Amino acid sequence: MFALFPLLAQTENEKAAYGLLASSITNSGNPRDSVLLFFKTADAYMDADRYDSAEFWLSKVGDRLELKKPGIFNFYYHSRQAEVFYYNNLLQIGQQQTNRALQIALQLKDSFFIADAYNLLGLFSLNLEKYREAERYLLTGLRYSNTQKAKTYHLPLSEEYHLQGNLGETYVKLGEYHKALLHFDSSIKQAQLKDAPRAHALGLISAGEALMEMKMNDSSLACTQQGRQLAIENNENDVALLGFGNLATLFARKANKEEAYKWASIGLDFQQEKTGLNSYYNLLFFRKLVTLYKQYNDYKKVSDIQSAIMTTEAAVRKKNNFQLEPVLSSGLNNENKLLQLEVEEARQKQTQNNLRIGILLIIIAFLILGSLYYRNTLKQKLDMAAMREKISRNLHDDIGASISSLHIYSTIAQSTLTENPVKTIELLHRISDQSKQLMENMNDMVWSMKGDEVDSMTLETRIKNYGSELLTAKNIRCRYAVEEDAFNTFKNFESRKNILLIIKEAMNNLAKYSGATHATLELMRKGNRVVIKISDNGAGFDSSVKQKGNGLKNMEARTKELNGQFEVVAQPGKGTMVLVDLPIP
Repeated sequence: MFALFPLLAQTENEKAAYGLLASSITNSGNPRDSVLLFFKTADAYMDADRYDSAEFWLSKVGDRLELKKPGIFNFYYHSRQAEVFYYNNLLQIGQQQTNRALQIALQLKDSFFIADAYNLLGLFSLNLEKYREAERYLLTGLRYSNTQKAKTYHLPLSEEYHLQGNLGETYVKLGEYHKALLHFDSSIKQAQLKDAPRAHALGLISAGEALMEMKMNDSSLACTQQGRQLAIENNENDVALLGFGNLATLFARKANKEEAYKWASIGLDFQQEKTGLNSYYNLLFFRKLVTLYKQYNDYKKVSDIQSAIMTTEAAVRKKNNFQLEPVLSSGLNNENKLLQLEVEEARQKQTQNNLRIGILLIIIAFLILGSLYYRNTLKQKLDMAAMREKISRNLHDDIGASISSLHIYSTIAQSTLTENPVKTIELLHRISDQSKQLMENMNDMVWSMKGDEVDSMTLETRIKNYGSELLTAKNIRCRYAVEEDAFNTFKNFESRKNILLIIKEAMNNLAKYSGATHATLELMRKGNRVVIKISDNGAGFDSSVKQKGNGLKNMEARTKELNGQFEVVAQPGKGTMVLVDLPIP
């Protein structure tokens, strides 16, 4: 109906060209076609790995939808948003979008949409290494998939072979290879019925990999060869490349170095010949070759392949950094739009109810208490919406600054890759550390917002996980005594986050400077106050001498934000004790 792909290369004119086309459709009296065009354009850009452009067209859809009302287009919008976040490795944000899509699907009582949403949730859990959770989502999706009737929708959704294939991958990760083979077999059969050669070829190659892990080498060879050949015949070159890597691995496991090297060489030639291969499959192929060449102590080839990996990863980082900021910016703008709708909705309700309350006060006096209660509820909604808007703004600022730093580091790393590989590796470590810190900060914020929900990780579990990694490396044994009820008296997410960061800062100082062998961390309620005490048997210090660094200053500043009292008791050779005394809100 619309010529989408020829315009993909016209980056300067694409917005104007599609805008004029969509405008003409809208003016002709058929806005539904306009929205479908935007969805199809976004899908085309996602197929071309252009997620920033895909996000632009999804935002066009968002401008035309009533996002608070369930509908088919609303489902497509949230599921496509989730896909954009998935391919940019923003897994937690993508899960949130998928849960919204699932709620719409459940309200519509549409088995196609429900199966599609559960498939996406399964993929997010699989990539977060929550394999049992992924299994549960995907099995649920299959149950809905098996109840489907004739499909009448305009846009593609997850098919049964997607769910079966993803389940197979989940069972491979769990080491349950017999189950994996059953689902790969079902995926292959469904792909044949639906005439989906890519899924068919990928299912065969994945089955071959599971068979290889089960040491059924002849069956593995037959499956892999068949899948590789099918992929080549249908120009699914990235899938075929995966087949070449698996063949090389298989012959190496059979101790046939000549055949292993032959297939590795053919795969490398194939990779050079075919342009536009998916970077993810390129990296999978390279890593299989690194394992192969290490097996035979061929360190010259190992070095060559690792150099290719670094080049590919640098290109991926550059591309992702270029696309990530507009994707995040657009996604956060959409979140703000939803928040503004909630605020406006609450304001309208408040105006309407103020009028009703005035009338009811004249008619029935005893309804005053009820009306005041309702107004208080509305005020809480407004306060919550304002809080969420503040959170959204803080996230945008923190992420924007971090992304800018990552972009600068990756640009410098790329420019020094050939001339100064040592500096490049140092920069890559910085990128890794900063990415880890960014995710840690986001996790702290998300955890703080969850409060004492049933599925939320407890404070004690969170600090134990943090302390296990931090203190074990320093041979420091720590005893934890945390009264969760005392901590849960703090409902405000800022207060919860400050308490968590005070404890983490104290544990950092303990690991870095104390030289201790034993430590104690206590959080308890005393009357109408909560006391935090972190003590150790380390070297201590002279507390009368001003200390360098910002650790103690940061803890004291956060304590003051909580209207509390901060004290450090320390003597040289007699350990250190940090006391934080907080009033219960």
